[in-house]
Amino acid sequence: MKIFAPTSSCSDSAYLLYKLLTETSDDITARIIRLDASDQDLAQYPIVCNWLKENIRDFDFDFAEVEDRAEDNKLQTLRSRSYTIALLSEMHNADLICIGYNTYNWSPSNWYFKSSEPTENFYRRGNQSYSRVDHSIFRDHTDIPIVWPFMNHKGEMGRWEIWESLPKELQKLVSHCSCGECAKCKCWSWYNKKKKEGLSAAELDDIIMKEGKYGKYWTKESTPETRHTAYMGLVYK
Repeated sequence: MKIFAPTSSCSDSAYLLYKLLTETSDDITARIIRLDASDQDLAQYPIVCNWLKENIRDFDFDFAEVEDRAEDNKLQTLRSRSYTIALLSEMHNADLICIGYNTYNWSPSNWYFKSSEPTENFYRRGNQSYSRVDHSIFRDHTDIPIVWPFMNHKGEMGRWEIWESLPKELQKLVSHCSCGECAKCKCWSWYNKKKKEGLSAAELDDIIMKEGKYGKYWTKESTPETRHTAYMGLVYK
C-alpha cells in the first residue's frame, strides 16, 4: 500500500510519521505544505525527516510540488490546504491518506466525539461539523480513502500524549519556540508544572478539552476561539 501523509516538523506530524514507519511496512510519501508553515517549521522539516529515515526506515519526503494559492483568510487557507493535499495524493498515486488530526483539532475532534461514523463521513458534502469550512472539497478532487490514526474509535490522542510518545531524540528535533515569553512557551511551562504535580499527558489533554469546550465537551455555545482561550486562561493563571 502507498500512503500519503501531509506533514510538518511539529510533534503531531513527527509522531504520525514515526507511527507509520514503525507500525507498517507500507510505502510512505510525506510532503510539507508551505502555505501555513512557519519558517522554523520549514527549516526543521528535513532534519526531522532525515532522522526518521536514518533511524527507522527509508521513505519519500519533500516540500509540496504544487500548492493552491491561499487568500489572506484563515478559512480560505484551510480549504486551499485540503485542495492541495487532494492534488498531491493523486499526483503520488496514493492508496490511502493519513492525517494527524488529534483531540486538539477543533472540527474533527467535535465530530469524532459526537459520532460513531467512519472517518470518511466527515468529508461528505454538507457536513460542516460545527465549523464554517465544508471539508467535502477533498471529495471534489480525490476519492482516495482518508484515515486519522490518532482518532479512530479505538482510542484518541491529544497533543501532550502525542509529544510523550515521541522518542527522546526526536523530541529534540521537532519545531518549537524557546523564547520563553510567547503563548506557546507559556503552554510548555504549564505542561512542565502540571507534570511535576503528577498529572499524566492524557489528563492534561482532557483538561484543555474541557476548559475549551470542544471534543467530548462540545456544547452549542462552543466556538473555535474557546480552545485558544482555554490554553491562555490556564497558562496565565
